[in-house]
Amino acid sequence: MSPSLSLVVRNKTAHLEGNDPGPVTHPTTDHWYDVWRDTASLQLDYRSEGVRLTLTPYLNAGIHKLYDGFYSRDYVGGGIAEGEVQVAPCLGLLAGLSAEGVGGQVENRVTGDNPHVGTRWSSSMYGQATWLPTPAFTLVAGAREMVSSAYGTIPLYKAGARWDFLPGLHLRAAVAKNFRQPTLRELYLPYPTANPDLKPERALNADIGLGFESTHLAMEVSGYRTEATNLIKYFGEFPAAEVVNIDRVVIWGAEASLVVKSLGPFSAYLSGDWQGVGRYTRQNPDGRVTFGVEATPGVAGKLLAVSTDGEWVHDLFMSDYGRNRIPDVFVLNVSARCRWELQERKVALEPYLLVRNLLDRRYAYVAGYVMPGFNVLVGLRIEV
Repeated sequence: MSPSLSLVVRNKTAHLEGNDPGPVTHPTTDHWYDVWRDTASLQLDYRSEGVRLTLTPYLNAGIHKLYDGFYSRDYVGGGIAEGEVQVAPCLGLLAGLSAEGVGGQVENRVTGDNPHVGTRWSSSMYGQATWLPTPAFTLVAGAREMVSSAYGTIPLYKAGARWDFLPGLHLRAAVAKNFRQPTLRELYLPYPTANPDLKPERALNADIGLGFESTHLAMEVSGYRTEATNLIKYFGEFPAAEVVNIDRVVIWGAEASLVVKSLGPFSAYLSGDWQGVGRYTRQNPDGRVTFGVEATPGVAGKLLAVSTDGEWVHDLFMSDYGRNRIPDVFVLNVSARCRWELQERKVALEPYLLVRNLLDRRYAYVAGYVMPGFNVLVGLRIEV
């Protein structure tokens, strides 16, 4: 609209139809779903030297139909007004107001039940300060005061720091108080799993990490701790499944990553994480390792890229208290692509080949839902 003022309009509509195939031991042919969703937003943005002002109203609405009789219309709508100012070269301030409403209607088309879904709204006032006392040290602190029609007043906060104490080396730490209210799915979907008496989750997350970065190498090691009250979790299998609150859960974890960049035509990465998920969260694995290698040699003016990637997932459990462990996952994939850019016609052609599950392993992340074996996908991408 002007060099300082812009307006962005976004809308996305999606219609999804599909089926839950069920476990391999008891396949299902009629567990269908039919979903319409629309997301719309406006963003009015003003920027000048050292100042940013943004106003964003939004609406997300949908219609859900399931084979078991569930039907719903739901919406999430609200707006955010936010301002940011650079008070000094070493100090930036951000402040904002937000409001949101969540509501809809649900119905069991088999029994005719139509439970009441009250509209829930919340509003927040928040602020954040970013301070650089020295070029090598950054401090961030923020707070949010949230008022909910269902849960009252909820104070939240966050704080973080980063110290670049040597060239390429940094130390960082952060802590945050979080809040999550139950979704309509958890409260009403599906029958009879939902629990309209669910309480909201409250969590305190903290992490600390040490990292190094150079032209060709990046490494980081970090540890984290999460303490949650009224954690919302699913247990069991449908139709005997249930969704409940867990009074208190503490999870410790550590993760590390190594990235090698641009060593000639080669790049590679390796990452891993471990977490003590405890007896109540055994749907999550204890450990996971991911890796990948890519080569991108230039061939006669064309870009050729060949890569391999994979992951190993350790200690997957399907029940609480560490029962019913399923086999570890190991999967390996290979891909290749070539890109021609026809400058005179301003066209780019990019054929590609994806080979998934190269070793043709029989594996699953959820018991009974076996992932596809060896499979190949060939395609062509055209940019004009």
